[in-house]
Amino acid sequence: MQCDPRTGMEREVRQDSTVIRFWIDAYNRTTASLNNGRIAEPQLQAWWDGDSDRGAMAVGRVFGASVSGRESRFVAHGILYCRPDFSHTLGWWMVSKISNDGADRDKVIQLLSHPDSLASWYNAAVGQVDKSLVVSEEVW
Repeated sequence: MQCDPRTGMEREVRQDSTVIRFWIDAYNRTTASLNNGRIAEPQLQAWWDGDSDRGAMAVGRVFGASVSGRESRFVAHGILYCRPDFSHTLGWWMVSKISNDGADRDKVIQLLSHPDSLASWYNAAVGQVDKSLVVSEEVW
């Protein structure tokens, strides 16, 4: 996971609320489908592996349409270069919230030793601020 993307377009794409909410909603819906028995583990893995790229391009187009006052070629290049795919974007977002945007690097080091704590630590960090940003902990 990228814990500290470069500043500029890459950071802006990964911090965009449309992008973050898209991936949180997609992950929570897919997890609920798994838990309700509507899909099985192979379908979850197929979504994780394949749909991430298609979804990244779709949400990238939404992000591009929401950016005003910029040269469209720059935005189009940025979306391709900084493709907001599921694992890198949501992973970076979650780690940035756990580490207080990198200020608490010890938390990131602890997380590397306890990766199964990612969802619970993230939810503890954002849950009191905005419940709609909480991710399902059932598959982690």
